[in-house]
Amino acid sequence: MRSRITPETRIDFTPICTSGLSLAPVPLLSCESNLTMTHAQPELAPMERFALQGALKTNRLLDEMWQSFAIRIGGLDLNEHRLDGIDNHFGEVGQRLAGIDGHLDVTGQRLDETDQQLDNVSLALEGMDEWIDDMQTRIAIDNRIAHARTLNSCITQDRAELTSIPLEDGQIPDANQVPATFGQLRMMS
Repeated sequence: MRSRITPETRIDFTPICTSGLSLAPVPLLSCESNLTMTHAQPELAPMERFALQGALKTNRLLDEMWQSFAIRIGGLDLNEHRLDGIDNHFGEVGQRLAGIDGHLDVTGQRLDETDQQLDNVSLALEGMDEWIDDMQTRIAIDNRIAHARTLNSCITQDRAELTSIPLEDGQIPDANQVPATFGQLRMMS
């Protein structure tokens, strides 16, 4: 398990002096202490002095790191209200996107309904075209019937040929079924 570094963390450097001058351990040093290397120098061996310098430098760097970290954390605390504002904006954007999605769904439904109505209109137009064609055919047959009747109504002589009146489907009847002249028509009645 790793230990956590805190602002109180210091390098514990308590070497035992081997130079014979002193057997007292050197106290824990921190960068706030006013101890200098010259004060502890006569009691320490060269390797111990080097380790002491490293401990002092490490403690100084730890203090600088914590001060820098505190400044950054303080800056984050100052920006916390901005994060809340950003969160609010994200909420508003989410609501707007949901509203847009709702509008898109409604628009999609309306487009589907419009497509269905256009299909119905297309079918109705096709039916209308057929009806118009049938009507034109019927009018043409009626015109031929009216024309034949008009011609036949003008005949006054018995030997004059009658114009065959078309049937309802537009077909001309067999010549054997209808009289050929006005005189033959009179004899039938």
